[in-house]
Amino acid sequence: MSAGGSARPTIPQLEGLFLTFRGEAALQKGDPATALDLARQAFDALGLERFAARARALRASPAP
Repeated sequence: MSAGGSARPTIPQLEGLFLTFRGEAALQKGDPATALDLARQAFDALGLERFAARARALRASPAP
């Protein structure tokens, strides 16, 4: 979404948000295993692994 908030969220963003809410509900019910599984699914849905990999690569590269 843009800084102004006018852009519509994408399907992966909505899926990630939904999984996050479900994970929070699992935590509230005292089910950390389900919460962790849902957190991993949300991480994947939002494409955060690619982002994290790029950040790790950038951090590992020598400064210009």
